[in-house]
Amino acid sequence: MKRTSKVIIEERADKYDALEALNQKRKDEKRNFTEEEVTEFEDLEKDISSLNEELRTVQAQEKADAIAAARQAGNPVNKSFSEKEEKDMSQYSLRKALLSLTSRHEKLEGIELEMQQEAEKEMRQFSKSLSGDSIAIPSHMMGRLFAKRDMTATGGTDGNQGGLTIENEVRGYIEALRERSLALQLGWDFIPGLVGNFDMPRENALYTPGFKTENAAADESNPTLTKVSFAPKRATGFVDISKQLLIQSAVGIEMRIRTQILRGHAELLDRVIFNGDSGEDEPVGILNDPDVTGVAIGTNGGAMTKATLDELIQVIEEAKAWNDNTRFVTSPIGKRHMKNVNIDSGSGKFLWERGNTLDGVEAFATTHVPKDLAKGTGTDLTALIGGDFRGGLAGQWGGTEITVDPYTQAVNGLVRFVPCQYVDSHVINPNLFKVIKDIDPA
Repeated sequence: MKRTSKVIIEERADKYDALEALNQKRKDEKRNFTEEEVTEFEDLEKDISSLNEELRTVQAQEKADAIAAARQAGNPVNKSFSEKEEKDMSQYSLRKALLSLTSRHEKLEGIELEMQQEAEKEMRQFSKSLSGDSIAIPSHMMGRLFAKRDMTATGGTDGNQGGLTIENEVRGYIEALRERSLALQLGWDFIPGLVGNFDMPRENALYTPGFKTENAAADESNPTLTKVSFAPKRATGFVDISKQLLIQSAVGIEMRIRTQILRGHAELLDRVIFNGDSGEDEPVGILNDPDVTGVAIGTNGGAMTKATLDELIQVIEEAKAWNDNTRFVTSPIGKRHMKNVNIDSGSGKFLWERGNTLDGVEAFATTHVPKDLAKGTGTDLTALIGGDFRGGLAGQWGGTEITVDPYTQAVNGLVRFVPCQYVDSHVINPNLFKVIKDIDPA
């Protein structure tokens, strides 16, 4: 039976009580610990340490389950704020916060300072700290920065005031991120607001029961359980912004800055989800996960054929991974190649159909699937991924830290900003994905 955080906390409290009782006995009797008591004390400390590790993992899993359940029910998962706090936070300006890093005449104050302090507190929860010349945005404020509400470009809410009506929709950072991330659109889950390392179970083989006569021995069927460990990994890049642009107060300028950060994060997520290779501490993606198997075309790769696609579909089905959420993803050159592969000599039909489908299943192309793979003597090969993208999970610790570099591009009148986020991503169920990594599109 799965242990809950409440059970673990109660068990840990009992261990602490036992420690205190042991120590109090020593004090009352005015003596040192005996050898047996030293061993007992050390064992209790080890037990508490193990329980702390287990508690961190279980609490993270419970939080993930709660967020998933809230989303399923259509409920918000953000913390609640008073009406005054909501009003104050609506005045937050990312442009103003960034300007405080580049000008001696601009000081971080008001709601921008409050959010800075909250972000610093949030980062300390996962043992990180801000660098000197930086501002930080807490995770809940990231959601507000990308929310859209009723308004007009002239500031009125009445449609007769002549203003340009802006989209009437409220959504947060995750929804905005999902719009720009193919992997998230296809079902890869994303959990914000993490505070510590945690493990997720990975099941590579299923428990398989069978029928036996009343006294016959049951066949052994042990599911293979491993784990993937989530830990904050530093994701960073840079964006150059004109100093003159930064001092403008127009709403559009602020949105441009926000969008640059959002687009960069979405691009990064897709790259590591599809093709992360563990270099520079980056997460391992689908194409480089050793537990994700598939179909090989040949010693040196080869052209895609209907028979190869049928074989890929077969292995997906044999892995019990074929369902209504199954999708295909390849590179743009892979798409072009398959659009020119005839199904047969007489039908005039091609492998990649006009409605962007493969064998009737939705198919997508992204530059984050590589086109420079090699196998044997084959070069410039590409890949095709088939599967249910709900088999993966990404998470983020804290919000976003932005450091200023006023020197690198100063000669060009630009200021360089270096956003930093702490994220991780893993394939949780490798059986839900099958790949071909040796397609020659030439």
